[in-house]
Amino acid sequence: MRALIAIALAGCAYEDTRPVAHAEEITASVSYTIHGDTACAPNVRADTETSCRDWGTVSRGHIAFRVVWDLTASTLLQYSEAPLIVCRQMPYPYCGSTSGTVVEIGTNPRCNTHATALHELGHLAGIHDIDAPDAVMNVNSITTRLTAADVRACAAIGLCPRPGRPDVTTVTVEIDPAIPRVEPDYPRTP
Repeated sequence: MRALIAIALAGCAYEDTRPVAHAEEITASVSYTIHGDTACAPNVRADTETSCRDWGTVSRGHIAFRVVWDLTASTLLQYSEAPLIVCRQMPYPYCGSTSGTVVEIGTNPRCNTHATALHELGHLAGIHDIDAPDAVMNVNSITTRLTAADVRACAAIGLCPRPGRPDVTTVTVEIDPAIPRVEPDYPRTP
């Protein structure tokens, strides 16, 4: 896309024909209230809630997860259609899985529950595994920080802006010519 900018100064005009970079538009959003297993330990709950905030931050609010820790054996059928977080013992090296809208977080002490929650919540948002070795969405990763590769994977499905692209806000100001011009009140030099 080319932009035309005309500047009129004392009868001169300047035309800028350089390509203009536009920010990527976020085209989708995901919002879930997730029912969490009351049996999840406090550290797993904290790691899961931090992971929800991390995805919300990187997507600028277009991935919105809210966890309510109210899932018990007696409420399981009530919430069977809703996204769920279940904590359970898994044989190492398995630390988590996502099947449909059910996120399982392994309670094995060798598992990093923050890394697992970040990865599995990424799947819940619709992001697939990627090959970048340091990315949260790499199947073998134990990192707890979302990387540019994770953001690119998120952007590929329309939930995040592309990394390195500026946020662009367009503001249009129209000046009514009928409004009288006000001179500033500061002292003038003679």
